[in-house]
Amino acid sequence: MAASIVYRCALLSRSRSRTISPLITGKRFILSSAYTSDSAWEKWEKETHNLADLASQMERNYERKLPVSSLSIARFVDNIKSRGEIDQAEYYLYNGVQYGIFPNNFTFNLLLDTFIKKENFEGMAYILLYVWVLEKNLGASLLLAGLGQENTVGYSSQLYGYSLIGKVELSQGLRAVYTQMPLIWKPGYFQRALDVMEKVSQMPGEIKITKDVIDILKSALDSVILSKTEKVQSENDEVLEDASMFPEDSEKTEEEMLPEYLTRFQELHRKLESLGKIETADLLNLTTPLVQEKLPECEKSDIENYEAQLKEWQNDEMEMITRENKLKEKIRKEYEAKQAALSTAQ
Repeated sequence: MAASIVYRCALLSRSRSRTISPLITGKRFILSSAYTSDSAWEKWEKETHNLADLASQMERNYERKLPVSSLSIARFVDNIKSRGEIDQAEYYLYNGVQYGIFPNNFTFNLLLDTFIKKENFEGMAYILLYVWVLEKNLGASLLLAGLGQENTVGYSSQLYGYSLIGKVELSQGLRAVYTQMPLIWKPGYFQRALDVMEKVSQMPGEIKITKDVIDILKSALDSVILSKTEKVQSENDEVLEDASMFPEDSEKTEEEMLPEYLTRFQELHRKLESLGKIETADLLNLTTPLVQEKLPECEKSDIENYEAQLKEWQNDEMEMITRENKLKEKIRKEYEAKQAALSTAQ
C-alpha cells in the first residue's frame, strides 16, 4: 500500500513545487491533467499522527530487526504537510528497499512526466535506469510492444529489441537474456533481428524499417565483433593450446556466426534500400502520433486501476487499524489482569 503513496506524495510533491506550468511555456506534454490529478488522493480520509513519533517507531522496529508495517509507512506519508516534512520523508525513500517501498507503473509515469516538464533529464534518466537496469529490459519492452503491430513502428521496434537483446546475449551470455524475462531461451537474437529485415523486404505495401534502428543493429554487431576479436587476440597472446584436444562442434556458436550475420546484414540493407523500404524519419517521431492516438484509452484504464487500488488500499488500512486496536485492547486487558494478580498476591 505504501509503495505508490510514498513516491507520489513525497518525490512527486518535491518535483512539482519547482515545475513550470505547461500553460506558461506553451509546451505539449504526454500525460493529461486527468492523469496527473490529485483529486482521488485528496478524497482519502487520513488519520492524524505525529511524524516524529512515527519515524521513531519505524527506526526502533528496523533496529530490532522487526518488520516496519505498511500501516506505519502509510500513516507517516499521510501526515506529510510541509516542505520540511517532505525532506524528512526522503530518508525513507532513499532507504526504500529496507522498508519495502517500490513504485508502481502509474507512479513511474507521473515521475517521468514531472521530470520532462522540468527538463530535468538527469532525473528522467535515473527513473529510466531504475526501470530498465539492463539493455535487455529495454530490448524486451521494445520487442514485446512491436510484436502486436503490423506497421513500420511495429517492425522497427522488433528490430530494435532484437538488436539490444542480441548484444546482451553475445556479451553476457544467454542466461542473462532470459533470467526474469519473458524471452525465448534459444540463442540467435541477432539472427531474429535479420529475419525481421528480410520479412519486411518481402512484404508488399508501405511497411518499412526506420534508418535509425538499422544503424542500431549495425552498431550492435560492430561492437560485439570488435569485443570478441580483442578477446581472442588477448587469449592467443597469453596461452597456446593444442587444438586437437578440443573436438569441433557440428554446430556453429553465435560468436562464430557473427561474420555471417554481418554479411547478411549488409545484403539485406542494400535490398531494403533498393526497394525503398528504409524510412528516413526516426522511430521516436513515428511513435509519437501513435502514442497520442492511443493515449486517452490507455490513460482511462490506468486512472480506473489507480482509483480502484486506492479504494482497495483504504479498505486494507481500515482492516489493519481494526486489528491493531483489537491487539492493543487485548494487551491492555492482559496487563491490567497481571497488575491485579500482583496486587492480590501482595
